[in-house]
Amino acid sequence: MHPSLFLAALCLGIASAAPQVDPNLDAQWFQWKAAHGKIYNVDEEGWRRAVWETNLKMIEQHNREYNQGKHSFTMAMNGFGDMKTNDEFRHTMNGLKIQKGKNGKVFQIPLFVGISVPVDRREMADGKTGDT
Repeated sequence: MHPSLFLAALCLGIASAAPQVDPNLDAQWFQWKAAHGKIYNVDEEGWRRAVWETNLKMIEQHNREYNQGKHSFTMAMNGFGDMKTNDEFRHTMNGLKIQKGKNGKVFQIPLFVGISVPVDRREMADGKTGDT
């Protein structure tokens, strides 16, 4: 294979592998990111956007089918719209992440606090409701 032909095929393959995004959704994308506090690095932005668009289109299709009576519920985009799979959601949302370096204080009962004297409340009855 001629080197320039190989290079052209390689460039075409790389370009087709890059996530394709709909520029008409730019405003919605930026609004969604701002609403949910999403910030991505340069490498992550493209594929997160592609996942978000795929999920948005799936939601819109579902809601069109709902309007046709095919479903009994509607769907809406939420803060997890940039996650591709249930596994990614579970990995992100499940499990306790312990912050290192934070030492909580344990409550300790003071040693020199006097213990209250027991009181027989029956002797204090004034005849009102609830008294015996």
